Amino acid sequence: MKKGILLFLLLINAVFSEETAGPSAYEIRKSELEDRGIGIEGVYTGDWFTNIQGGLRRGSSRLSVFDLIISMDFEKLFQWKNANFYSDFIGIQGKDPSEHTGDIQGISNIAAENTWKIYEAWLQQKFRAGRLSVLMGIYDLNSEFDVTETAGLFINSSHGMGPDFSQSGKNGAPAFPYPDLAVRLKIEVKENFYWQSVIMDGVPGNPERPQAIDFRIHKKNGALLASEFSYIKGYEKIVSSTYPCKRKKRRGRGLGYKKPGRSGRGLKRCRNSAAIEIPDDRYLKIALGGWYYSAEFDDLYNYNSSGNPVQHRGNWGVYALGEKILYSRKNNPAGAFSAFCRVGLADKRINRIDKYIGAGVVFSGISRKRFNGQTGIAIAAVHNSEIYKKAMLQQDKKIDNWEINLEFSNRIIINKWLYFQPDIQYVLNPGSDPANNNALTVGMRIEVSF
Repeated sequence: MKKGILLFLLLINAVFSEETAGPSAYEIRKSELEDRGIGIEGVYTGDWFTNIQGGLRRGSSRLSVFDLIISMDFEKLFQWKNANFYSDFIGIQGKDPSEHTGDIQGISNIAAENTWKIYEAWLQQKFRAGRLSVLMGIYDLNSEFDVTETAGLFINSSHGMGPDFSQSGKNGAPAFPYPDLAVRLKIEVKENFYWQSVIMDGVPGNPERPQAIDFRIHKKNGALLASEFSYIKGYEKIVSSTYPCKRKKRRGRGLGYKKPGRSGRGLKRCRNSAAIEIPDDRYLKIALGGWYYSAEFDDLYNYNSSGNPVQHRGNWGVYALGEKILYSRKNNPAGAFSAFCRVGLADKRINRIDKYIGAGVVFSGISRKRFNGQTGIAIAAVHNSEIYKKAMLQQDKKIDNWEINLEFSNRIIINKWLYFQPDIQYVLNPGSDPANNNALTVGMRIEVSF
């Protein structure tokens, strides 16, 4: 008990003495490495959730992810112009809160099989003054595709990569927790207009050994092709509420965890800072994307004369998203009110989730004082395909049409390396199972950057 109180007092002292203290030897050394072209960052993200009522049962879960990120500017290191390398090593520990709520979408976007592994490792080369870039390596699809900055506040998995996309394929989309080998092309077609496309292995990871590191390409897996066309305005000027910040890491989720129907983690990283990012008051993003798997897939319901599932060549989906800063305070450039919306469709013959809609609003930068951050509310709704419902009826199990998640979240930024985030989620119709009562879960996220 005394040790716990002492550690708490030391933490409070570190937080409130930060402004008067100069840079530490670690920070000085880190800055020197960055000047030479090497960036090193560690990030710890921890969640605690308790299901208070409804769902499958009451109970608590603790889970965490540790990221060690190493990036290299090849121009500074080797005089290789317009090239950079990025790698992320992760450690995942803990239990999934959805084991208590029984929901489809995923209460926490960092839940996955416990493991330590290399997560991303890719090389990017830019051409034509950065208007064209080619990326090759182990890549998280949701780091650039199906991304809304505003939704990055929320912890529920559906606000990372949409579940119509993340839960597609034979082991989910190649995002958290299973990125995969990729070749990605990105072009700035004209000012504010962008097009990007990627080809990846059709089955990321190893469905038989979820904890294994497996980046082998198998012919029978086929390929995943994804493209996105976007209009982005007002993203040149980045401001944060107290501390400068680059892009914040996000996680979605989808199929590869423990139940069919999850896998994905969209990621963006605030470099050496837990602060939020807010584009300028003109910010607007509209995007339209689509994806296609080339392999063969089983029909969820129909069988051939031999008693085997009917085979379909290919699996597809489309999505559209938009976000905008609706209001920005002149006396506080970090203060803004923003909104987002996303809809998605997937092949109903093959995928359980054939429709998705999500939306939310976020208020950022209430003040410019120390305890600052973001507050928001969001909704995420998934629809079960009629084919899937028929298949479940064959097993004498009734499935309802929708599962809906409501989330309230409040990120409190303590300083440039620490934030807390209380979170409340209410799940209507968990698992789309009429036998489950609506679930109420409360939790807390902490993130420490160093």
